[in-house]
Amino acid sequence: MALQDTVDAADAVVVILNAVAVPAMPEAVTFARTFIPEFEADDLANLSEVAKGVVVPGGFESSPASRVTDTENHIIEVGLGRTLDNETTDIDAQLLMVESVIRRIRKPAHQVITLPGDENTLQYIGTEVAAFFVPALLTKRIALSVVRFTYRGFN
Repeated sequence: MALQDTVDAADAVVVILNAVAVPAMPEAVTFARTFIPEFEADDLANLSEVAKGVVVPGGFESSPASRVTDTENHIIEVGLGRTLDNETTDIDAQLLMVESVIRRIRKPAHQVITLPGDENTLQYIGTEVAAFFVPALLTKRIALSVVRFTYRGFN
């Protein structure tokens, strides 16, 4: 089922981002999959210098690839949020985390996701930084960055 594949891909991205690897993330962040990508100011205020990470099954696109197959793009969004105590230091740390997330997903070992329960695989095809920072949250001293990854499969 195509939409379930998007959820499964998001779960696989969580495993990739939470795996201990060299180089490690610049900060200790545990990512969790969610359907409601909310960052509450009170939750972030308790994090002090540590970021909060969420992974959301962001969307699904299908288009004909041939007469008998479709191309399926599974969009996974990764959000990183933190409070801004020291603007320069915290924004620099936020940008390093965004870069680290992108590097981790783009590693050759993470280019293909095997979906559970079947033989289907999804191939990584691209990254988009959807928002370096969400402007409405910056006024509340919260930095939220969103990175969108696209994986392609065929049906």
